[in-house]
Amino acid sequence: MIKLFNQFQLKLVSMNILCIVIFAACTKQAKTFHENSSDFIARAEITNANNFVLTQEPFYFSFYDLGLGTNDKRQESLGILQDGKPLSSQVIDQDGDGLADGIFTQIDFEPAQIKSLSIATGVKLPTSITVENKQTQADASLLKGLGFWNGKTIDLVPQVNSQQVVTNNGDLYSAVKINYANWNINNQQIKIATHIAANAASRLIHVQLTANEALPNLAVGLEKSPAINLIQGDTNIAGDAWTYVATWGKQSSTKLSDDSGVAIIFHRADRKEQVQDENHYVSVLSDPAGKLEYYFVTTGEKELNSIKTEAEFKNYLDREVERLTKAPRIRFESSLSAHAKKNLDAEAALHWAKTLADSELARKTLNYHLGGWDEYRKRLPKFEYDVVGMQLQALQDIDAVSPNERYKKALETVTGSYIQADGTISAYEPDLFSIDLIKPGQMVILLEQRTKDIKYRKAADYLRERLRLHPRTSEGAFWHRATYPNQLWLDGVYMGMPFLAQYANAYEVGEVQHKSFAEVVHEFVIARNHLRNPETGLYYHAWDESKKADWADKQTGRSSQYWSRGMGWYAMALVDVLDFIPESETELRKTLIDIIQEFAVDILRYQDAETFVWWQITDKPRGLGNYRESSATAMFSYFLLKSVNKHYLPISYKDIAIKTSGGMINEFVTLHADGKISMNDQCLVAGLGFGRDGSYNYYLTETIVSNDPKGNSPFIFAGVEAYKLLKQH
Repeated sequence: MIKLFNQFQLKLVSMNILCIVIFAACTKQAKTFHENSSDFIARAEITNANNFVLTQEPFYFSFYDLGLGTNDKRQESLGILQDGKPLSSQVIDQDGDGLADGIFTQIDFEPAQIKSLSIATGVKLPTSITVENKQTQADASLLKGLGFWNGKTIDLVPQVNSQQVVTNNGDLYSAVKINYANWNINNQQIKIATHIAANAASRLIHVQLTANEALPNLAVGLEKSPAINLIQGDTNIAGDAWTYVATWGKQSSTKLSDDSGVAIIFHRADRKEQVQDENHYVSVLSDPAGKLEYYFVTTGEKELNSIKTEAEFKNYLDREVERLTKAPRIRFESSLSAHAKKNLDAEAALHWAKTLADSELARKTLNYHLGGWDEYRKRLPKFEYDVVGMQLQALQDIDAVSPNERYKKALETVTGSYIQADGTISAYEPDLFSIDLIKPGQMVILLEQRTKDIKYRKAADYLRERLRLHPRTSEGAFWHRATYPNQLWLDGVYMGMPFLAQYANAYEVGEVQHKSFAEVVHEFVIARNHLRNPETGLYYHAWDESKKADWADKQTGRSSQYWSRGMGWYAMALVDVLDFIPESETELRKTLIDIIQEFAVDILRYQDAETFVWWQITDKPRGLGNYRESSATAMFSYFLLKSVNKHYLPISYKDIAIKTSGGMINEFVTLHADGKISMNDQCLVAGLGFGRDGSYNYYLTETIVSNDPKGNSPFIFAGVEAYKLLKQH
């Protein structure tokens, strides 16, 4: 009999959330499941990204990622195995829509430990669940702190107009959905649905909130009294990292006589301000599109493994937000995906590129028009580099080798929607002087060349003029933006230089054109001079000429890490600007081709020998929390493939370029039952300043996602280049 202590199961009675300590036990030896058997569904390799023990860490695998369709009967008999032995698991409805959508389990880890799991049908689950010891009550007064900040006090959600439905009621995971109706705010009727979930072995109560419209000052209040102390977590961190606000003392809401703690854990960027009224400490939160996610935590002396002091509570919370921020790294492969990945030939390379493009068109790309919705940033879209620029460029690259009217139309539907009749660019922020905002200009030029509409030429001219006004370092490198003064980032080389080269090629002549081309090449040279380490051949992410940024080395001005995607931006820019600098510019082209050849040798030394991909931090493949990262891999793949196709690299690079393309597909692509695919393990964003200190640890705290355009677009670019190379050879 194996007993697991201090597990909480969410139960709901009237308006109370009842957390019950449960104990899972009694596993039996199961039959072996081979990856080529009909029972086998998927495998996963999971790494603890932290240097501390994880106890009963929760994991969820969606049916969609497992390759199971909506009505697939195999959902009913799924199980999870570790070392051939079944783990306690539960099929759950994670989003609370009334339909089971995945399988849930919990696993113990030693610091930095790696474990392998198999997911299969016909697994005989552990048969004995022993409920031992006490009930710890955390009542719904926690949710009574939810409300609207009117500038002076918190207007709480009225409890009388609520309905609740239990969506999950299992031994490992339980949840309830509560619908609040007729909440009057500023003469508006607001409806809010909260899905509240708890899993065994955790004090955390997960809240997913959805309102029928965005609220500008949604707030969560914690009880305030002379007997209660306020505790706040670190906020000098990346925006998507988790932090907390907590109280410690005699809490009337928990109905415990002893001192206890209550906390709310949230993404740092979600809090607009921390205020208070007479009865509450209030966290005013942003809720893009009426959606918000956070955790409630309660603790007290009478629970098992209790927290007895304020200092213990703070230490516990600090550990929890670190655990949430640096979630375990998961490498995942479904049987459906594995069977679809065959030897890479020209048609297969193009197939994967087109399938990802088509999947994104169906999912969200076309929603990014002016006035639409930015799924990546959870707000109204703007004239920005990733979708309006890169994603639409990827579609045009596919269209060039496999014409499809949908790809052509998407360019005008999305990018074209921002350009007004007089050439004005809507949702563009000129005062930022952000080099990122120049990238979509390439698609504006393409629209002008296709349509001959003068409005696109006016818009392109305007962006060219913005570059003339753009602030620069003393050597002439473009600042990344006005709020990052004196700073050259590798990202910015890609955002600005291909546009400048394309504009000069399309619209300038003579000495004016030559100076623009020279300006483009000069940017690469400055970046190489200041960011390349001659000992490693790798490039640091950024350089601050003033050496004043908190992340900058006080002697060199450089940031401290080699971020793979930063180098990926630079690599793509190298091969892209050469599309527009003519053969007559012999010396300028030679400078760039020399850098390409040097860069290829250097970056291949750091390729993962097992998978042919690259890691988030390039030179520390086995560092704590580091992971194989797909967007950088796609960028390097594109760089190598295009360099061979364009003869910047000799044909001897063909085999490794193709292996890199195959590694990108094999390591990162998931095929779904509906025929769509996803590209996984993408670093959502990384930058410097404003809580981002540029340390090794920082780059590993940024969110890891699927299907972001910064990864999907280079994947498609690489697929098109692989198709060209394989078709020729």
